[in-house]
Amino acid sequence: MKARIFCIAIVMLLINFNSFSQTNSAPAGNNPLLKEAALKANQKRQQDKSKFSESIVSISPTYVGQLNENDKYMGKGQEFLNMIILDSLPSDFPHYQKGFDFVEYDGRVEKYFKEHKHILKDVYKSKF
Repeated sequence: MKARIFCIAIVMLLINFNSFSQTNSAPAGNNPLLKEAALKANQKRQQDKSKFSESIVSISPTYVGQLNENDKYMGKGQEFLNMIILDSLPSDFPHYQKGFDFVEYDGRVEKYFKEHKHILKDVYKSKF
């Protein structure tokens, strides 16, 4: 019992010492220029992080199902047609080629839509 109390006391002392040394050794706490620089760096890191997560979201796969390697649009032709104002997919629309994975083909389609926003329905223009 005494050994258990002794161990708990040691752990508590180590935790208190660690938090005390962190607060007293922080140079930005005493220097307003360092504190301001640290805040700016943190804001920039947050902005970069949000930009990165937005780019990840824009290229993340949304297709759920099996790839149709025998279809020239990977089985998503109707989905693409629903996104555009034309009655059929243009002749220069990217075709699926065997060996492409979903992300690679989806990236080509996304690039095409970014370059041809004028054929997209209004609801999809903001996504590309």
